[in-house]
Amino acid sequence: MIWAQCSPELRWRVCAALLFAAILAIGEACIRLYEQSAQAEAHTDAAVALGQAQARVESELGSLLYLSSGLSAYFTLNADRLDAGEVTELFALLYADTEHVRNFGLAIGYVLAHVYPEAGNSTAVGLDYRKLPRQYEAVQQAINSGQPTLSPLLDLAQGGQGVIYRAPIFRQGEYWGLLSTVIDIRGLLLDVFADPAFRDLSVAVRDDGPGGAVMWGAADLFDAPGHPLLVSDFGWNYVAEPQRDPRTVVTLWVLRGFAVILALSLAFSLYMGLQHREDLIRLSQEDTLTGLANRRRLDERIRQGLHQLRVHGRRGFILIFVDLDGFKQINDSMGHRAGDAVLAEVANRLITLSREADLPARWGGDEFAIYLSANEPQSVESVLARFRTVFDRPVSFNGTSIIVRGSIGYAQAPADGLTEQELVAAADRRMYRQKSERPGLRTLPTGAGR
Repeated sequence: MIWAQCSPELRWRVCAALLFAAILAIGEACIRLYEQSAQAEAHTDAAVALGQAQARVESELGSLLYLSSGLSAYFTLNADRLDAGEVTELFALLYADTEHVRNFGLAIGYVLAHVYPEAGNSTAVGLDYRKLPRQYEAVQQAINSGQPTLSPLLDLAQGGQGVIYRAPIFRQGEYWGLLSTVIDIRGLLLDVFADPAFRDLSVAVRDDGPGGAVMWGAADLFDAPGHPLLVSDFGWNYVAEPQRDPRTVVTLWVLRGFAVILALSLAFSLYMGLQHREDLIRLSQEDTLTGLANRRRLDERIRQGLHQLRVHGRRGFILIFVDLDGFKQINDSMGHRAGDAVLAEVANRLITLSREADLPARWGGDEFAIYLSANEPQSVESVLARFRTVFDRPVSFNGTSIIVRGSIGYAQAPADGLTEQELVAAADRRMYRQKSERPGLRTLPTGAGR
């Protein structure tokens, strides 16, 4: 009901706004799908790169551990023949061939007997693990397991941080000693992630020990949801932040801009289309010269009135016909522009005399018709008297006053008929009966005859 009461202009704007919003919503949904696809692709790329980085780190670390395990095996086989010089020579040879070993240490029993390099580590020789509770616990764990163990990240006594690979040595099933390899894990990670393949990868590594010490990168990466996470056999966690391709950002802005332009274009096209449609409807129902309803629209109103009369039992209506007497003389003597001026002025007078529910129309040529609604009771005499005031009033055109005269006929529904043809015929008869009794029109100079 409210929608029907809105003006056409407002309805067009609402429709255009709704279309604009709908296109934007559809466009945004498509953009979100594209963005999710790009995010999934970035996540996959980050996971692949992270896997490659993990493989590289653990390959480097595995090489060091394999080296330490081989050295441990050598000591196991040659424990009875070892001397300090041979141990130092072995340590020196292996130390020179590796990049990320901070130092080697060999304990016989629980006492650290050999350290390499000695510079900065000489004070450690003679240390008894049993007197160092924190280290003794880790040493005992390796001995009890009978397998090499890798410590979490530790603060080293000689400064800095690292991890310790402890390999217990057994002779004939009895514990003999312990080989310790201190690995500069930060240096190892730095070399790996300095590689151009991983330079743009935002990654963090932490061990899975108590406290989860971060060995590389920003700790908050582990708190971010949705980042690819890998867990290694060493108990280390790797996480990477998916990198957004700058081209994706540009594409998203371009797509959003295109969606806005498309929405505006379609909304404007709809608005103009509705306006054009309304104009066509109006032109199909309106007389272009006078602005009154045309014959088609009047016929439709008459049919509606008759339908309501027959089906719903509503009151009847009055149909008034108005014909200008002698109108052809104006066109012949003063030109068609003068005739148009007369028609337009008569139309304005009819509009002024009609109520809101009435419908004045141009029937054709110099004939007019008015559909008078029965919303308010009114007598035929009062209606005819009101519309006769259209005549005998001059119309001014180019300094000449044209006295307009005419004839009026009427028909009442249902008294004069229940079809459009019957009502028109009755109105015509009364109008032409009056026309035969009236003179035509005449012209006077401006100011005369008033």
